[in-house]
Amino acid sequence: MEYLCPVCRKVLNTEMEMCSDLVHFFASWHGKKIWRIRFLNQSAYQFFSDKQLQAMAEGQPLILANAASWEKFDAATMTGTDTSGKVTSIFE
Repeated sequence: MEYLCPVCRKVLNTEMEMCSDLVHFFASWHGKKIWRIRFLNQSAYQFFSDKQLQAMAEGQPLILANAASWEKFDAATMTGTDTSGKVTSIFE
């Protein structure tokens, strides 16, 4: 899975080490709801806070290829509670 670092804008994958910018960025979201979204015609996933996603949706329609969310994000383990109630990685 490829994903875009929201800070440095590098495309990374789950097999690569996360950049330090991303580690600090995710730490600020600890305990919050997090979204992983892949926009239509884009291969890399992007991560957004619930607040960011709501603001984007108010401005214009979002055309997504895939979306998933996690409650109670744990920045230390990069996991959260998914919509089925299971604790899973945001990178799965």
